[in-house]
Amino acid sequence: MFSAAGVVDSPQVMGDNLLATVEGPTGVQVTAYDLTTGRVRWEYQPPRRMLVQPAGDTVVIAPVSCSQRAPFDTYGVDVASGRRMWEIRGAPLWLVEDAPIVIIKQTQRCSEATIGFDAQPGTKATWIGLDVASGEKRWEIEVPPGVNLAVGVNTGGRASWLAVAERGTITTYDLTTGRDVGRYEVPAAEQPDHSGPPPRIMGAGDQLLAVTSTRAGFTITAHEIPGLRPRWTNAVTPPRTNRVDLDGVTARECGQVICLGPATETIGLDRNTGAERWRAPGRPLRVGTGHALFMKAPPVADVPMFVVHELATGATVSELRDTDLLNRNYGDPLLRRSDEREGQDARLWQLDLAAGTFKTVTVLPGPYANCDAGGRYLACRNSDGQLQVWRLPVDCSPSCGGRAATVASSRLPWQRP
Repeated sequence: MFSAAGVVDSPQVMGDNLLATVEGPTGVQVTAYDLTTGRVRWEYQPPRRMLVQPAGDTVVIAPVSCSQRAPFDTYGVDVASGRRMWEIRGAPLWLVEDAPIVIIKQTQRCSEATIGFDAQPGTKATWIGLDVASGEKRWEIEVPPGVNLAVGVNTGGRASWLAVAERGTITTYDLTTGRDVGRYEVPAAEQPDHSGPPPRIMGAGDQLLAVTSTRAGFTITAHEIPGLRPRWTNAVTPPRTNRVDLDGVTARECGQVICLGPATETIGLDRNTGAERWRAPGRPLRVGTGHALFMKAPPVADVPMFVVHELATGATVSELRDTDLLNRNYGDPLLRRSDEREGQDARLWQLDLAAGTFKTVTVLPGPYANCDAGGRYLACRNSDGQLQVWRLPVDCSPSCGGRAATVASSRLPWQRP
């Protein structure tokens, strides 16, 4: 359909627009292209290179680093016109589930602590629920330093609740309204005696986990959200890691189970009882209703970096060797083989995380670093910053925007025996 040069980040399909960060003679700018014609609809030049996040009819443009020489602000830009709708000091954390709200974190001064979520903040912060269309403040939550935080995030990457643990009390907040919706006083007998690593709270969908680590393993208590009523307690042997503390350990909702563990190994816990169902090396990178794409870290020679596991049993469905993940957004992954030889098809595949099957999207004309698909359009950027956009065949599969060819994930063409 069309091409462009100087693209420095992943392209993103947003309705009938294609968003790209382009570096030109005057600096870096966010450009919106008409997908059908390639015409530039608008250009917006932020003060420096920034992260672009689609949010409904608004594009959230956020800082990716902290510098005293540039304003540390986040901007809301209308997707239709490119007009700046609002501006606020700070950086975004999440979009809110089922609400047109973006969560902005403000700290007292510009520092790296301002970027991203910190479960154990060392500095005071204000969390602000901001209407993504108007920029109106819906709520504010003051987060003191030295507390432990947990957030409930769904498989689409949207947040719904915040929990704050401070001096034996856990308080939960609804991120739609900012209101306090539950409080739990930890019994004195269950509070730490300071002889080992302190317990941590973690979010896993609609459950809050309170996790304590010892050399014997993890003791986990699950609480319901929002009321924080204790639901179950269980102990599991430790995952494969050299650390006794809980640094690097994460939890998340994984369909029928809760995934818990460090980057080296994941434990699948029954959502209703906490019983251990399975263990798998690596950590889930993309999660669906039935399957998840795991990434092993660090990659080891002759061991596949990406593996597809069934979430109910932990069974290995497919091992993806010499494979690149091309789309950064949540949802079904786009994958390509990274060791293609001359004359071989450079096929682009999409993994259906519900069924655990792969669909051919198209055959690419060369190696690409990032791709995004929407409807019948596919946009890809190579490592030299060249962007190309294609219109895919009319008989494509509706889930991937490509050919209607479904391949069992255990029989992928680039797998070795």
